[in-house]
Amino acid sequence: PFTKIMEGKMRPGHFDGVATVVEKFLSMFNPSNAYFGEKDFQQLILIKALVKKQGLKVNIVGCETIREDDGLAMSSRNKLLSKLERKSAGNIIRLLKKARQIYRSSTIEETKINILKDALMIKNFNLEYFEILDISELSGFLNEEKEIRAFIACKVGNIRLIDNITI
Repeated sequence: PFTKIMEGKMRPGHFDGVATVVEKFLSMFNPSNAYFGEKDFQQLILIKALVKKQGLKVNIVGCETIREDDGLAMSSRNKLLSKLERKSAGNIIRLLKKARQIYRSSTIEETKINILKDALMIKNFNLEYFEILDISELSGFLNEEKEIRAFIACKVGNIRLIDNITI
């Protein structure tokens, strides 16, 4: 079910391709460990599920998102942003951190409404989704401990960017 929301909903079939390629690589190279970034957190959960389901003998390690000086998650796509778009993209981490702050004293729905209103005010910023999810519910079969994360996907100009943080 977790492949039908967020990225799975926005990019139908994407996770099928990811699973196929990753399974082939892991089976071919048989590594002890494989490292995947938390920026693509939904993909990380998918890969952990794949490894468990297929009984592959590899430890999947989630790696913290590396950020640029302005907080934007590192991505080759960042180079495609104009200066103005780059400034708008810097709001992604601001929105996520604001969600973390609001969530401490509000409901998920109140937090989401506040972030959606804020996102509408950002120039060149088209929000595709903003979600707050309990990761243990998203990946319950993996026995993940309780963790709440905020996820965002947007287009800044023509460039699609995603990010997430623990809240």
